[in-house]
Amino acid sequence: MGNRGLRGQLTPTQENMKTTQIPTATRNPYRISAMEALENEGFEPSEDGAFAYARHAMFEGTSPACCTEGCVVEPDGACSHGCPSILIALGLI
Repeated sequence: MGNRGLRGQLTPTQENMKTTQIPTATRNPYRISAMEALENEGFEPSEDGAFAYARHAMFEGTSPACCTEGCVVEPDGACSHGCPSILIALGLI
């Protein structure tokens, strides 16, 4: 146990000041690039293809997520695997 001060509070010691290392963020194994997702949807993986897809998605009301599992989400959403919609990944929303 740590040392207690006058009011019974723990006082800083080497033992109770130790911090645990937080692991660095790992890459989401389900995530694919926006350009790869565009290609999967049949659009050219270019700036023109991105804008053509954006026009298309406005009328659909849904958007594929940048996910290997083929998830479909709202244009401003993310799937249950944590992958954003193509429009978010492209920075259009």
